[in-house]
Amino acid sequence: MNDPHTPFGILLLGLRVLGGELSWILVRAMRRLEIRQLQKRLREERALLERPGTDAADRELSSRQAAFLEEEIAFLAREMDAKRADMVARRTAAWGLEKEQA
Repeated sequence: MNDPHTPFGILLLGLRVLGGELSWILVRAMRRLEIRQLQKRLREERALLERPGTDAADRELSSRQAAFLEEEIAFLAREMDAKRADMVARRTAAWGLEKEQA
């Protein structure tokens, strides 16, 4: 690999970082789309719970579904944060960019 302290090495590293960030943007956008879809479904389930005339069985099902959706949304958000941290850690290790110990 080229010396990262030369202009060409810095350029290559910058292009790698740019490519990694563009891939992260795509991953994050897809995950956010999934979370928004789940949030929409959660709003629908909550609306069903508030609708008068809904029988007890439907209310119980909607309540359980809403609880599941809340857990799933929280899980996906945590997973997205963990994935970002993992991607950055893998990049810094692969490209030899770990912080040097003083």
